This record gives sequence, C-alpha cells and structure tokens, in this order.
Amino acid sequence: MRAYYEINLVSIMAIICLISCSERKGQEPITKTGYYSKLTGIISPYLEYNPRGEISEDSIQFFSHYKVVSGKGGELQEIVYFVNGKPNNGSYYGTHKVSYEYSDSTLIRTYYDNKNRKSNLWRHYYLGGNIHKEIFYLDSGSNKSKLILLDSVDKRVSTGLGVYEYQWQTLSDTAFVQKQFDIDGQPNILTNYFPFYTSKITIDDKGDLYGIYNVSDTDHNIEMNSRTGYAKVIFDFDIHGNEMGWEFQDTEGNLVNRSPIENTDYGYAQWLYENNVWGDRKKGLLKYFEQNLYDATGKPANDNDSIHKTTYFLNDNFQLDSILRYNRHGIPQGNLSTKTSKTEFKYDSDGNRVGVVDYDIDGNVIKR
Repeated sequence: MRAYYEINLVSIMAIICLISCSERKGQEPITKTGYYSKLTGIISPYLEYNPRGEISEDSIQFFSHYKVVSGKGGELQEIVYFVNGKPNNGSYYGTHKVSYEYSDSTLIRTYYDNKNRKSNLWRHYYLGGNIHKEIFYLDSGSNKSKLILLDSVDKRVSTGLGVYEYQWQTLSDTAFVQKQFDIDGQPNILTNYFPFYTSKITIDDKGDLYGIYNVSDTDHNIEMNSRTGYAKVIFDFDIHGNEMGWEFQDTEGNLVNRSPIENTDYGYAQWLYENNVWGDRKKGLLKYFEQNLYDATGKPANDNDSIHKTTYFLNDNFQLDSILRYNRHGIPQGNLSTKTSKTEFKYDSDGNRVGVVDYDIDGNVIKR
C-alpha cells in the first residue's frame, strides 16, 4: 500500500511539474537583460538614462559596458557598469549601479558603488551634492512633475548648484518646461553653463537632446537671456546617439557668441566635436577626437582661457588617456585660469581611474 501511494505521489508531482513548466514556457520573461556601450548625453534629470550601442552577451568581455535590466513594458529596473568584465564606478552617472523602484505616483532611483555600498551619483547638471537617491513625483499621465534628492541616510539635500527641488510641466512627448528652486523656494539656474531659470527642453525623434530654450515664466515664449547673450542652444547628435556639438542662437536662430559669465567659458558660438577617429561609431567608441570652438561668423575662436582646440586620446578600454590644448593658431596653450596644457589619466588593472596629472606648457606637473 505504501509503495502505491509513493508511486502516485511521484506521478502527481510529475504532472504538476509538466503543467507548470508548460505554463512558464508560454509566458514572456518578467525581465529582459541587454548590454550597451554607452548612455546618451542628457541635460536634465527629467530625461531618462538612454542606453545605446548594443553589444551581444558573448562579446561583452571585450568592451566596457552597461548591463541593463528592464521589465516587460520596457521600464528600466537596474543599470550596472563594467570595465574589463569587473564592476566599475566610472559610469556616466558616476558610480557602479542605479536601481529603480516604481509606484503609481513615484519613481525612485538609488545608487550603489562596485562593492554594493550606498554611494552618490555625479552628473554635470547636479555638480555634486551627496545625492544617493532621487525621488520623482509623477503626474496623472505618469510624467515626471517634481524631484527631490536624498542622501544615504534619507536626509533631503541640495545639488552642488544649490537646487533643492526641480519642477516640470510636460508639454508633449518631445518637450517639457523645467524650473529649479533652492531650499528657500527661490528660483535657481539650470546649470552654470546654461544659467536659465525657466527652460523649455526638447528632444528629437530619436529621443536625443535637441534644444534648450530660455523662456518666460508665464507663457513660455522664447526670450533672449540678458546674462548669456543667447536665447537657445541647439544640439547635434548623429543617428547612433553620438554628440557632435552644439551652438548658441538668438530668438531668430542666428548664431551668437556667448557673453562673459562667471564660473564658465565664453567668447564663441559653436562647440563642435571634429576629426573623430572611431573604434566603432555605432557603439560610440572613440580612439581620438577634437573639441573645436568657432565664433558667430564661423571662424576659429579662442575662449576666454585662450583655448580653441582640445584633443582627446583614449586607451584600449576607450577611457580618456590624455588631453592636449591649443590656441586658434595651432600652438600648444596653457589654460589661462588653471595653467593646464596637458592632462593625463591613470587607471589600475581593473580599469578604475586612480589619478589625474596636469602639466603646464613647459611640461611641469601642476600640484593641486
């Protein structure tokens, strides 16, 4: 009798397994994992991290890359960064991992380093601020409407630019208005380089950044900014999401030179990436590129630090190896503010950046 029950128990378990395995086989996977070489450049936390340059799983050991986990609906769940197959903190967002948590009214992004410890992100539109967690509040259409920032002990913090809260109004699938406020509720700027208090930001049909417009606080009409000398910034991304440069325009779309602004460079109308040497353009992998400045008439221009051309050399992992600076006559030039003419970057065997060395025009190390 006991043998009969044992045989039937085995049969029942086999049937259950057969049914459940068949059900699972017919279901879509809960998550999807992909591998990418880059995240496309953005200017606002409203814009989501955008992976590009897909890499097959069997070749990821040859590339620094992002492992991207998304849900069935395509929503991002986790992004982690690797160099030489090892967890690395040198990502676009300044640390190893960002994790996502969703609810009906919020989106939360939280950051961790390559040892899975709490860490802070770094983006140029924040400029520091000990930001470990971003809490986005969503409107009725699930669009981002407000952002507050927390440190590693969940204390609310400001960015390095003094922004305590971001507010957004979604205009369409490709446009939104952004405002920033300090801890006292006073308007703050977008960034030092783009010091707009109220901005309309647009993306193109590929989802890449297209324009930043200085707009009025009430009707969002485009206006000249008295401090900067321009009304809008128009960006150029190629079909693969590689940023090729940007230019400054007045309200009519004419090129204008940046006016003198504290804590930033000026004296040019176009910032272009040129003479690129690609390792793989589709994946955004460069071996060498130049950053060149031009004035409103299209002629080569020096900025206020006497720099026209900056050349970038990259290593075998497509990480920055060295930077050299020149004036518009092609002569090596030290930055007038920092005295730096050449910069070298040092990495350990795992691809972690461990040092930066600056040299003056005579080749002497500049001690900071």
